[in-house]
Amino acid sequence: NLPLPIGPNISITNSEIQMNTLGTIMDVNVINLEGTHTWISDLIISITSPSGTTVVLIDQYCEDEDNFNINFDDQADNANIPCPYTNGGTYIPQEMLSVFSGEPAQGTWKLSIQDTENLDGGQLNSWGLELCINPISSNEEILLADDLPTCKLVPNPSSGYVNILFSKPVFERIYTTILSTDGRILLSDNFEAGQELSFDLNSYPSGIYIFKIRTDRGILTHKIVLQH
Repeated sequence: NLPLPIGPNISITNSEIQMNTLGTIMDVNVINLEGTHTWISDLIISITSPSGTTVVLIDQYCEDEDNFNINFDDQADNANIPCPYTNGGTYIPQEMLSVFSGEPAQGTWKLSIQDTENLDGGQLNSWGLELCINPISSNEEILLADDLPTCKLVPNPSSGYVNILFSKPVFERIYTTILSTDGRILLSDNFEAGQELSFDLNSYPSGIYIFKIRTDRGILTHKIVLQH
């Protein structure tokens, strides 16, 4: 559906890619992100997975420079994005793409460009995804979070101890991952069906953490506020 206009008024431009391959995400890169815009410091560019997880790639960076042509990869050699970022180079994004790890690849991936100011505008010309996927066999199926029982983290905020409570019994092994907001994996664990899901976070500093809770049917993602 490209090209799409960006601005010139305060607005959000959304572009979508439909991924039909079954499997879970191992790695995500954003490639060929190219377009025009005067005053690129007006722009917040983010990507959202089919599970609803959003990663900000770049947030109101540079000043009155124009246009963009850039790739994003957690494993890039350089985190120092130039101004303007028009050289087609590959850089580490502002938020880590590794937060998508373990999520289903299948579904709609969305790129969003928020224009935060009036007057200046441009257009989105191209963007793409490189996905490294852990495949599943043809007789398996991954369902998105809407098909899972809901769950919640209690208490939230927490002073140190956290429990995961499901809305109904889950009769399968449960895999949990705790990540920092920059995508670093802090803890991975798994539990038998019916086992109490309890975590001791007293050794972690106060802040916001991400819980990814996966069963054979899909993934749920929740944030916890830790306040010692």
